[in-house]
Amino acid sequence: MKLNKSYAGLPKLFFYNLDPISDMDKTLYLLERNFTMKENLPHYFFAIPLPQEIKSLLYVFTTSLKKGKMEFKQWVLQEDYHITLCFLGSSSEQQLESLVSHIQQITSNYAPFSLQLFDIHTFGLTDAPRVLWANVLTGEELFVLQEKVKEACKTVGFRLDERPYTPHITLAKRWTGDALFQINQMPSLNTMDWICNKIMLYQVAPRRIPRYIPVYEFPLDS
Repeated sequence: MKLNKSYAGLPKLFFYNLDPISDMDKTLYLLERNFTMKENLPHYFFAIPLPQEIKSLLYVFTTSLKKGKMEFKQWVLQEDYHITLCFLGSSSEQQLESLVSHIQQITSNYAPFSLQLFDIHTFGLTDAPRVLWANVLTGEELFVLQEKVKEACKTVGFRLDERPYTPHITLAKRWTGDALFQINQMPSLNTMDWICNKIMLYQVAPRRIPRYIPVYEFPLDS
């Protein structure tokens, strides 16, 4: 892995030139709307990156939706797809260093597990959704991992969203069509399985494309 020397925020952490595989989920959307992104107060989140074949499948699917006149204000870039685990908000270097140590202890004793892309859902109003997202089928492994990461974040002082966790991949945001949105008119999404073998810590960079900077990689290695 190569160090990302263009980042000047956290000199004691490693920054990799990885593809930032991310998008923002329901929690990320709500919290970003209520916080002002200041250069001296970067925001962070933990997420599961997606393999290239999953990103490509989703890109082909969303391209077909756009050609079919599905009208959303913002379509997520292919490079920005991800499954959010926890949104942290702003953080100091010291707080992140402590958190990285906690997360390493979790992931170094957690085995990789399978995930499956399956079906399309929405958040918000049924006929004018706020978020269009792809469902992720999994066993208890993802929920247990998310809870462990969440508790580690709270241990070092982060205040997190306490709503039930819904794993998903955001595809588009804010329906703008003149007609009412009807999910039963959506084409079917091809299913695909893959193995989750790592999680990532990302920094939000709202003025960049892609907008998420990979900060630290945590391999799952039981």
